[in-house]
Amino acid sequence: MVMLKHGDRVPGRGSMLRVGTLVGQGRCCEVYRVKQDDVKEEFALKIYKKESNYAAACRRETSLLEMLKARGNIGGHLVETLDQFQYKGHEMILQELLDCTLRELMLKVQALDSTFSFFLLQKFTQDILVSLSGLHLDGFIHADLKPANIQWSPKDSCLKLIDFGLSFHKADQNIGTVQSPAYQSPESKFWNEVHPETTNCNTAIDMWGMGCVMAEMYSSEKLFPHSAAISSNKCDACQAGGSQALCMYSKKVQEDLLPRATFDNTTRSHFLQYKDLLLKFIHCDAEKRTEAHSALNHPFFSLKLEPSFHDLILLPTCILRLLNAVDEKDVQLADEFLDLSADIRQECSRFGPIHQFIIPDRHPGLGKVYIHYKLAKQCAQAFQSLNGRTFNGHTIITTYYPHHLMEMGQFY
Repeated sequence: MVMLKHGDRVPGRGSMLRVGTLVGQGRCCEVYRVKQDDVKEEFALKIYKKESNYAAACRRETSLLEMLKARGNIGGHLVETLDQFQYKGHEMILQELLDCTLRELMLKVQALDSTFSFFLLQKFTQDILVSLSGLHLDGFIHADLKPANIQWSPKDSCLKLIDFGLSFHKADQNIGTVQSPAYQSPESKFWNEVHPETTNCNTAIDMWGMGCVMAEMYSSEKLFPHSAAISSNKCDACQAGGSQALCMYSKKVQEDLLPRATFDNTTRSHFLQYKDLLLKFIHCDAEKRTEAHSALNHPFFSLKLEPSFHDLILLPTCILRLLNAVDEKDVQLADEFLDLSADIRQECSRFGPIHQFIIPDRHPGLGKVYIHYKLAKQCAQAFQSLNGRTFNGHTIITTYYPHHLMEMGQFY
């Protein structure tokens, strides 16, 4: 199913859209990279199949995102919808262009025979919980939380939730199938199989999905790869009750998620905090799962973790970091430093307007340069072009840099 081809022009409400490459496709739609004639920035065009149920999913997603944007509880943690229109009988949604999904990030680190650092685990987990907290505050349930529906935003330097085709409000009773099999809570499985007159699916099903995603981010394996591993009823231990009863799903987390042999005492402590948070979401009794807003107060998020070099080349942002560009002697010589700073800025400005330019005069940022571009594409071009270049007798090494660290004045 290819509904558009490269070079096609689609009339949006405001201007013509020039179609680029196919970004992704699923059961109900395809997503293309597009550009407006008068705008440098690229966008994502989501085009739905013509079947009525897919058109309904499009309208549901658009109305939900518009409502949430108007209420302002989510911040920048949901994909932004810019327009919705019809073309040749297809429903279309124009959205911000995001980078790779969490699933694709997992595959990237696996290909390098590596795993996510605890800096990234903390960042990713917090981003998803912030998204869910705002969503739940307005009474909505995402209902399909999984790595493929979580995508990195270079512009905002965070993960964002996408694909709200199964989402519903907690007051709704007329809902369809919810959650994908490997991320399906016991009550979701019961609803999908039996479809009773009323559903007990609420925000807790997203929290179960959160626990499954956390386990997969750590181990690179699905916690419950087969739907048969989940019962549509409470497990025997929980049905029996008692203060000492351990939910069989919590027990599986305890047994399956183990510290790696390479962990030192500090990293082992980080692991135990992460696992403790994860366990608050995996329980067959929905009422015992911690809510998203409460989970954000967990001690795991108080850990001050620093990004590694590999962390900072994995995730594109709008901020470029130059290593080995200046040294302590350069910073101490005022006149020479001003000239050097101006030269570096001029060279970096070839790739686009610079929003912010910082050269710290003390450790740990000493010797590094931080350049904040308007567009992630401009930053990526600078990243590729400047890496390995010789400047002022130094060989430049480039990485990206997280927005939240720069905003807090933390330079590594």
